[in-house]
Amino acid sequence: MRFVDVGAPLTWRGNWFTALLRDGLALTAAGGTAPFAQLSIGLLRASLDGRPLTRSIDDAIEHIVGGFDERRVHQDVHYGVPALDFLDTRLVTFSHGQPSSP
Repeated sequence: MRFVDVGAPLTWRGNWFTALLRDGLALTAAGGTAPFAQLSIGLLRASLDGRPLTRSIDDAIEHIVGGFDERRVHQDVHYGVPALDFLDTRLVTFSHGQPSSP
């Protein structure tokens, strides 16, 4: 609900995250890299700029991005990732973003 907290519609969350995945994949395909935080903050700034918010754009971005620190790791990760390392198995992760994304 952090988008709503700053005065943005909840639907923007899915749009922003979909754009974040798209831009991250495009950057990688083009041979580039950037920190996740840098990409997410840049896209948030572009998404929120000029919109009526309940706080400054910098405060809104800080509030939204701060929510990532509150996310919990799925229970099986604590055991599964070390097990893969023990087996000398390479770990690759994927995300499709929101199920409703094209």
